[in-house]
Amino acid sequence: MADRLSELIRRDAQDALREGWACEIAGREIYCLVETSSTNHVALNLARQGALEGTVVVADAQSAGRGRLGRAWLAPPGTSLLFSIVLRPRPGPPPFQTVMAVALGVVRGLAAGTGLEASLKWPNDLLLGGRKAGGLLAEGEAEEGGFGFMVVGVGLNVNFYPRRVAGIPAEATSILEVLVREVDRCALLRHILQAVDEEYALFRRGVSPHARWAEALATLGKEVVVELAGDRIRGRAERADENGALWILEPGGSHRRILAGDVTHLRTVG
Repeated sequence: MADRLSELIRRDAQDALREGWACEIAGREIYCLVETSSTNHVALNLARQGALEGTVVVADAQSAGRGRLGRAWLAPPGTSLLFSIVLRPRPGPPPFQTVMAVALGVVRGLAAGTGLEASLKWPNDLLLGGRKAGGLLAEGEAEEGGFGFMVVGVGLNVNFYPRRVAGIPAEATSILEVLVREVDRCALLRHILQAVDEEYALFRRGVSPHARWAEALATLGKEVVVELAGDRIRGRAERADENGALWILEPGGSHRRILAGDVTHLRTVG
């Protein structure tokens, strides 16, 4: 399949890439990069320089892509969706609700573009059939007078087989692996940004994404192991609160509130 996204990125064809979008915010400005270290790194620098909310940085390849907890994010050039968006959420709601809104948009856009029903693994993994196909990485900075901006990066495995790439965990998957066919990355990006824009617009109007985000979490109701710095917790994931924290019921009956950690699903309870 000829890849339109690679072609448009090489041409820096922002207008052609935006064709068909009805987004209010996402894609106000688009930076097309054939290769960069990390789209989040570029977007953070643009945000510090006053980039418009909704500025998108999209790359065909990353030389130093980053995931959560300092991990590398690997993807062969021209095979994945690798983009970051600059957001400037209003003060008030918990900052992680911005990430909830983006995650819901990615799930919705993925369904619209491929027909696949994705779920989320707490806090920021995208799952297809229970296997990781992508993830989100959020980074933000405060400015004088309150919260300043947030950059949310998205990496999604699209047209390659992860198990054929050294360094990618064997349990990872991709859209190609699930559908057994390649998909148009350009069309998929448009579907996802359209849905992200709609979810973020709701959030800006004061509609909390928390309930729907929690419903999309495959983690809830499962026995999990949470790896923390110097600690390891095992128990049942019972709920995720408005701030995005995960509540674990430990075998002894006590509850632990986890703000950040590495979660492994063990089994479904009941």
